[in-house]
Amino acid sequence: MDKDLMIQEQAVLEDHSEANEHASKVLNRVIAKSINSSKEFLTFSGKADSTALFDLCMKLKHRRDDFILALQREVVSLGADPATEQNFAGWVHSGWLKARLAVEPDSDFVIVSEVIREEESMRMALEDALKSGDVPLHMRSALESEMAFSANLRNTMEDIKAKLKPEDYVDVHGK
Repeated sequence: MDKDLMIQEQAVLEDHSEANEHASKVLNRVIAKSINSSKEFLTFSGKADSTALFDLCMKLKHRRDDFILALQREVVSLGADPATEQNFAGWVHSGWLKARLAVEPDSDFVIVSEVIREEESMRMALEDALKSGDVPLHMRSALESEMAFSANLRNTMEDIKAKLKPEDYVDVHGK
């Protein structure tokens, strides 16, 4: 067998290594969660009362879409098929979210509250992926950066939520 063919054989076998399979599964879970997030930001933008909140939600949707695309490219480079759909929990939550936005009178307050929940969920998904030890080394910084962004966004939304809180709002969590 000539040298070029042996190199190609090695590359094919590396693409199907157990480490690549684990990494692909972990990244695909993050992709599915990110797809949930992107779809929620699109829903939020469609229900926002404020132009500024609409713009923010659309920017966040596009940011998540870019993140999804980068992760999908990485999964392909690992020799696997990337996730292209949200997970079941995201699908269920999306239905609940649409119902909540339809019945609650202050859409912007609800949106900000849901962004907080979404970003906490996103941060946990990224943290789980990083803790797994299966994320390729060169992708760790992208996941860490998105996790830091998510934490900052959550904190910003907490500040906005406190300022938008309707007078008749009762927080069952005591916050």
